[in-house]
Amino acid sequence: MSSASPDIAVVGAGIAGASAAHRLTELGIASRVYETERHAGGRMARSLLGQAVFAHGAQFLTSRGQQVRSVVD
Repeated sequence: MSSASPDIAVVGAGIAGASAAHRLTELGIASRVYETERHAGGRMARSLLGQAVFAHGAQFLTSRGQQVRSVVD
């Protein structure tokens, strides 16, 4: 068995994928994030049209635990 870091693929760069990749990095584990859109963000994404900014998807995030709040903050 090799002692090299395992190859980890994270599918999607929305909040779940970004959180997973972030946590893997904190643990010292390399990963690669794959996203089909031109930009990351999923439901957190935004678009620009001239000077206007448009938010996509969810408009709020509910958190019941301190661990989620600390990551969001």
